[in-house]
Amino acid sequence: MKKIIRMGVLSFMGMLFLLDLVSGQETTVNVKNPSKGKIEFTQEQKAMIKARRAKQVEFKKAFRNTLSSEQLNILSDPRLMRYDRLKSFRASFTDDQVAMIKDHRKEMSDQKQLFRSTLTDIQRHHIKMMALNRNRLKKHLVMEAL
Repeated sequence: MKKIIRMGVLSFMGMLFLLDLVSGQETTVNVKNPSKGKIEFTQEQKAMIKARRAKQVEFKKAFRNTLSSEQLNILSDPRLMRYDRLKSFRASFTDDQVAMIKDHRKEMSDQKQLFRSTLTDIQRHHIKMMALNRNRLKKHLVMEAL
């Protein structure tokens, strides 16, 4: 009698699990972005994006030029795990390098706020929808991998 009840409960739970998977796939597959990734930016906004990207590239080059040979060796050391490598690399920063990073982060943050202030409500909505769909896609891909 106990075996019959256990089998019934297990089959019921299995059916619930399968139904949950199927319904979860439907909602994930049917999600669509109304903007389809095409946000219309003004010329000023496009120029701001290009300038921000150029500053990021310029900072990376300038920062790489400040790295010592010891720091470069830390980054290329195959004996360390990635996390340990980055941890010891960050610990090796000089005061000038730390100040350089802080200044760059502050400047990028200011540019980001300035760019956000130029966005219209429709552009904000499209960007938000793109971010939501990107997260849904990631979750969907993770579920498929399992």
